[in-house]
Amino acid sequence: MSSGSQMILCGPGAMQPTLDALAERLSELDAWDVLVLDATAFGAGDPAVRLGSFLERSEDAGAVLAEAGRGEGGGTGHAGGASGAAMWLCGFGEFGPAAVLCAARDQRVAGAACVGAVGIDEAVIQAASEMVPRPLLVIHGLDDEICPVDSARVLAHRAGKAGELRVLGGTGHAIHADPRVVALVADWMERSV
Repeated sequence: MSSGSQMILCGPGAMQPTLDALAERLSELDAWDVLVLDATAFGAGDPAVRLGSFLERSEDAGAVLAEAGRGEGGGTGHAGGASGAAMWLCGFGEFGPAAVLCAARDQRVAGAACVGAVGIDEAVIQAASEMVPRPLLVIHGLDDEICPVDSARVLAHRAGKAGELRVLGGTGHAIHADPRVVALVADWMERSV
């Protein structure tokens, strides 16, 4: 039975195979309408501004998928879209913090996931506390030498009981290539609806 919930997945081009695999997995659950946004379609600049601008152009979650279906959103829809449905964000890499910032600013967003985040700063950490009580999932590689896991821990902690941190051992900055990511996000989404 479909819940009418809608997930928007976004990340840099190198992460496209993982985004597609996650979209397929969520679509199979028959509870999610999924949109994979092509980050290159947003152009250059701050990912939060680019993602936020896309969301602002959409009146509701159903309009987000409808816009993508017309080819204006730089994305591909994996299912239909019910107007008024709950909207969720999942950002990979630099779009992880963007998802958190957009969720804090946009009350239509029911929850957000931040995977292998690049650029967790004070604004993103503050945004995590502003999301409460909406859920936040943070997934990070234990061995990430580019973006230390401590920033992911702080981010999840600031979301209080709504925050969930998953640190994956044996993986570093290229966490998107770890098959556990798809399973963790899909499990979190199933539990969150």
